[in-house]
Amino acid sequence: MIENTFFQTTKNIEKAGAYYTDVEHCERLSNLFDFGTGDVCILEPSAGNGEAVKTITKNCINRKIFAVELSTEAYIGLKNDQDIFEAINCDFLQTKISHKSFSFCFANPPYIDDEGRMEIEFLKRIANYMSDGGILVYIVPYSIATNKSYLRTYLSKFEPIFEFRFDDAEYAKYRQIAFIGKRKTSSYDNDVLNEYLGRKKEDFPLIPKQWDKEKIIVGESKEENITFFTSLIFDEKLGYENLLKMKPQKNNLKNIAIEPFKDDELSNPPIMPNENSLYLLSTLGCGSGITGTAEDKDVHLQRGCAKIVKNTYQEENEDGSIDEVVRTSTQVSVTILENNGNITILE
Repeated sequence: MIENTFFQTTKNIEKAGAYYTDVEHCERLSNLFDFGTGDVCILEPSAGNGEAVKTITKNCINRKIFAVELSTEAYIGLKNDQDIFEAINCDFLQTKISHKSFSFCFANPPYIDDEGRMEIEFLKRIANYMSDGGILVYIVPYSIATNKSYLRTYLSKFEPIFEFRFDDAEYAKYRQIAFIGKRKTSSYDNDVLNEYLGRKKEDFPLIPKQWDKEKIIVGESKEENITFFTSLIFDEKLGYENLLKMKPQKNNLKNIAIEPFKDDELSNPPIMPNENSLYLLSTLGCGSGITGTAEDKDVHLQRGCAKIVKNTYQEENEDGSIDEVVRTSTQVSVTILENNGNITILE
């Protein structure tokens, strides 16, 4: 019996397309893999609380889990989880991630249709990020497991290894099928596609509770090959928090080797830097913040400001007419608050 659209729609509204994978089934799936002893970088594009990916890779000695999660609440949990190597808070389809960098991926994508099935769009992205021969475990509902567009994408990018369905009690909730495949670059046979299209629920065996067959070998992957793992969307709040942590004023002063001002070396009034130097200092952030050290007793507060000013004047033409001319320029000022309370404004 084909899964009906009403079932999918009501369940999607209930959980907004998020289906946390049953941990017991992940335990069983973990028995299928041999991760070896080398480093393995693991991608989880819709991590949730992270329990599923941690369980399925529990036998990986040197794992580094890279997690993407849209929910801010779930992301905070991932960020504080010592088993998660790195996490970002964004939509997986809005990420910038190094290609061909991961040798293992576990994914249970959103089961929603938003200008295209998310299960298919996620799969296309995942394929870009996986190394040749990398292993994918992909959880989708039965309606997608027999969908022609999904199967074309899957079979063109992955060599099928196994497919399993969840136990009846769990299957009744979301009709989940686990696809296990190996990243490849060759095309697929149409006969294979037609075989998958005709599969019934019963054609997918249950996830075995015990595994005594040959295990699936997962290759190594190195963290240093992952140059990019970030969101394409700029988070203003997070950016501001990280900026404060970086203390750019102090770092810039060190980078350009400018000594801090000292009270006993300041002229009265302080010497104004030339126009070009002052503008450069202000744009680098060197004109703002606390300067000096407590040991030298020269701590003072500086605040640099660059603003656009307009000057208007009249200019006489050769014919005697008068034109009003407006010139725009950048005016830089630095306000210095010294230890003794003196305030000096340099312009």
